Amino acid sequence: MKRWMLIFAISALAGAQDINLQTFDALRAKATDTVEVNLSESMLHMAAGFMNGNDSKQAEMKKLVGGLKGVYVRSYKFDKDGQYSAADVEAMRDQLKAAGWQSMVDVHQSSKAKEGTQNSGVYLRTDGKQVMGLVVLASEPKQLTLVNIAGNVDLAQLQALSGTLGIPPIRMGFDGKQAGSKTKE
Repeated sequence: MKRWMLIFAISALAGAQDINLQTFDALRAKATDTVEVNLSESMLHMAAGFMNGNDSKQAEMKKLVGGLKGVYVRSYKFDKDGQYSAADVEAMRDQLKAAGWQSMVDVHQSSKAKEGTQNSGVYLRTDGKQVMGLVVLASEPKQLTLVNIAGNVDLAQLQALSGTLGIPPIRMGFDGKQAGSKTKE
């Protein structure tokens, strides 16, 4: 009985995170700067409890966080090129494909491309009607970043998480503005 409870607990944890981020553990030692964020569902709900919802941004954020199972970020900066390989990135892409994630955006540049090239992908997991998870994978010669948002994700509200909870600023154009456009604040 205890063995089944342990298997269930591990399965529940894996399901909340949705992907195996240990794929990138070896990169931590090579990186000059590392950001790792692990916000479980209980941590997100606790954080939402501190939001009073009196201002519209907090109310929007509280609503969005309420449907999430977790937020996980891995970002590694390196002092020189070649500290991670294309195989490291492909291992994550393969893991996503095997787990049934759908590629929404997938940008590849050949290894012969000039220095400073960027490769990125945005992957969704859906139940047919609702987005149940989002993964953003971005690689540059000296930086590799993965953001995994697990749970009910409202793409229209996703911009509210940008720059918070350890998530890098995201400009995906879901807020009615053109992606990459700058606004005065």
